[in-house]
Amino acid sequence: MNDLGKRTAVIGIAVLALAGSGRVSGQDYPNRPITFVVANAGGTPSDNVARFFATEMAKVLGQPIVVENKPGANQVIGLEHVARLAPADGYTFISAFQTAVVTLPVVVKDLRFNPTKDLIPVAGLATERLALWSSAKQPWSNFGEFVQHAKSSPGKLNYGSPSAATRLTMEALLKSPTLSLDVVHIPYKGSAPSFQALLAGEVHVGLGALQAAVASGDKIRLLAVTGETRSPKLPDVPTFKELGFGHVQGVKHVLLARAGTPPRILENVYRAYTTVMQRPEFRARLAATGLEPFADSSAEASAKNMADEQQMFADIAKRIGIQPE
Repeated sequence: MNDLGKRTAVIGIAVLALAGSGRVSGQDYPNRPITFVVANAGGTPSDNVARFFATEMAKVLGQPIVVENKPGANQVIGLEHVARLAPADGYTFISAFQTAVVTLPVVVKDLRFNPTKDLIPVAGLATERLALWSSAKQPWSNFGEFVQHAKSSPGKLNYGSPSAATRLTMEALLKSPTLSLDVVHIPYKGSAPSFQALLAGEVHVGLGALQAAVASGDKIRLLAVTGETRSPKLPDVPTFKELGFGHVQGVKHVLLARAGTPPRILENVYRAYTTVMQRPEFRARLAATGLEPFADSSAEASAKNMADEQQMFADIAKRIGIQPE
């Protein structure tokens, strides 16, 4: 074997070794630690998801991924940091709730950035099912009976919500053309107070994480859940989609980058994500926490979904008179 042949053989062995390790190659990226910003406090669902993926994607990319919490101002601090202040060099991303991102222009006045133009999707990380629920003490036993009660007593029933995103999602359901229900909104500061109010009967229905509802056992009655198909844990509970309200979707955890980040880098990070998601043991761990993969996690699909959701919520806000504050 000549010198060229020897060198080629050595390079080939190195490439095979790299492929076997699961690492994603891509010229000199990354050559230093990467940061995943979270616009919420530590221990919150979005923080947990960011850390879950950061740990595994770091192994594929070959560099540490540090999770940095920047909570405050309705998530604006963290999102603005990535959208305006961090360099578009592929070393700072943000893991966020998609609905929280697209509803910002609707609820926050004088934003200094455009969430859907200054931030671009890299991947849909995972989805989390939401459930329409009520206390088991309420007189209805399913979605249809709740609708009948609401129609027969306009303005007499209410729902609680801990955030603008939850309120707009509920209004997108209640104000659907086939329903047009008059159900009063009651705001709460946080998911826990809202949930406790539901259990106590202070509010009639609410929308929240399916995991929390399952954990509450027979205290909660589930009327519908998000998702493409029924939950294996709750085969008797219909999905919003099969009830005719496919626009009501669950929590979507997405990974975003500052606009202008080189496409080559975004592709590398997306490949790291798909490499991790192809591992059965990781998907099993994901499912154990109540998270599910996207039907299509690509940047293109995420961008379209974000645009569609932003338009839907803007229309709903205009219809019910919500103004940015």
